[in-house]
Amino acid sequence: MKCDICGNNNSFVYGSAKCPDGTTERIFRIRKCANCDFVFLAPGPEGGEIVDLYFDGYYGNTAGAGGDIAAAAFSLFRVFRKKRICKYRQSGRILDVGCGDGSFLNLMKRSGWEVFGVETSEIGNRLCEQKKINVRRDVDFQDDFFDVITLWHSLEHMKNPLGILQKLHRVLSKTGILLVSVPNIESMEYSLFKRFWFHLDLPRHLCHFSPRTLKKLLANAGFRTLKVGHCSAEYNPYGLLQTIMNVFTPEFNFLYNRVKRNKAKGQYFFLNWGVTLLLIGFYAIPAFWFSYFFSIFKKGGVIHLYAEKIS
Repeated sequence: MKCDICGNNNSFVYGSAKCPDGTTERIFRIRKCANCDFVFLAPGPEGGEIVDLYFDGYYGNTAGAGGDIAAAAFSLFRVFRKKRICKYRQSGRILDVGCGDGSFLNLMKRSGWEVFGVETSEIGNRLCEQKKINVRRDVDFQDDFFDVITLWHSLEHMKNPLGILQKLHRVLSKTGILLVSVPNIESMEYSLFKRFWFHLDLPRHLCHFSPRTLKKLLANAGFRTLKVGHCSAEYNPYGLLQTIMNVFTPEFNFLYNRVKRNKAKGQYFFLNWGVTLLLIGFYAIPAFWFSYFFSIFKKGGVIHLYAEKIS
């Protein structure tokens, strides 16, 4: 129960939920540190459960419903990620930690970057190798090696976030940029919907950050925060819409499972589709505008934090 940020042992239950895809039937609880407000999962998944959580379809399969549209959207979102980086660096060596299937690094490689990835899952490693991405299972690179390091919604999956960031501090160059993107536990989405929140994703998400706790963690690892943003066309509108749908559909994350993971038909398949289409008609446009509104007031569903290395 020890807090990874301040080391305090005093925490309290802050929320609970089941695994959204039914991989395990356990109810998992998140706790909030009474000293620094860092939110973390405790106790977490056990050895066998962790393997099952990252199944073959976890990183996506756009052969499902609306596959062509989904593939086009994901490609566009990768371009948005590239633009975020190019505001700071135009070329060089880039490391993506938790690189998944390597699609983002593949885009950067085609744009002239020298790309490297870190990915611990078996399926992720196989998919990266198919794309000829230089992927490893740990941050075992030489000092001051990278111009840019990215963590696109991967830090929340890690057991020892401080230890990972300290390793990244070592391999980032003195003029390099670190970009961390994580869900925002202080978002309006979590405040309103709690266990229905799309980005809660217990027990895969072991750490749950606010802007303040993320900045504190990075400072402990030797980084200085340059900028914090909350607007995300990739995550916010859909995240809010799927959260609303989770309140009403019998299957949790039904649309996400159909479009990205091509999940097989389950119980109440047609009822789920009927409710989903009805909710899309009512809430798609409001979800877009409300997610943007929440972001303006720093209550959006995600955090984008840019940092530099303190020498």
